[in-house]
Amino acid sequence: MNNESAKMILSAYRPNGADANAPAFAEALAQVQPDPGLAHWFAEERALDEQMYTALQTLRLPASLKNSLLLSAELPRLPATCSSWLKPVWLAIAASVMLLLGVGYFALRPTARPGTLAGVTSEVAQMYAESSISLGSITSNDEQIRHWLKDHGAPHDFAVPAKLARQQELGCQVIDIGSLKVSLICFQISGQPMAHLLVIDRSLLADPPVIGQTVYMRDGAVSFASWSDTNRTYILASEVGAEDLRKLL
Repeated sequence: MNNESAKMILSAYRPNGADANAPAFAEALAQVQPDPGLAHWFAEERALDEQMYTALQTLRLPASLKNSLLLSAELPRLPATCSSWLKPVWLAIAASVMLLLGVGYFALRPTARPGTLAGVTSEVAQMYAESSISLGSITSNDEQIRHWLKDHGAPHDFAVPAKLARQQELGCQVIDIGSLKVSLICFQISGQPMAHLLVIDRSLLADPPVIGQTVYMRDGAVSFASWSDTNRTYILASEVGAEDLRKLL
């Protein structure tokens, strides 16, 4: 495991130390001990998490907030003359609600071409640029990954290329890109940056790759290899060149 993989796993470590003995974090925690740089990053990460946790504990949300949010679409826009002192309070409340409801959730931006291969790769490239790819389930057990994806309503019955399947799985996530529900599986590649396999229902993609053909493309620092079988479209993404992606297929 390299430091990049350790940071991704440890970013889900709870500030109260409840995960200290959790098997999913054992290897990443062991990586911290002999590495001063990683240890410094982890200490800062835990301090920030603790500050956020403490701040949320002190916040008291109005009892009527739930109904207010549900009805917000029907409320008229506030006039520009509305007292400015209300803004910080409601901004804090809104931020807290998003934190509470958004654990493991990807905040999505509209893509230029939703439902297309280019739209998906563009969204994923942006996630790489913002370092916003996270894992909803951290495990190297393929069966557990597929069960988790199934439980979250995402594609789970897919075929991983044999060479890629020999790499270590780190976990998975479900992301929504436009109207597409996408399964994401993270792989640790020996001597290379991590790779992410995205799986989409082929019938929901406007321009899936032709069955039997692999399409290679690049967006910024991220290379993509895409292909389809009868039911699914697959996109393999990593910050490597196309030749390195070919070695995994």
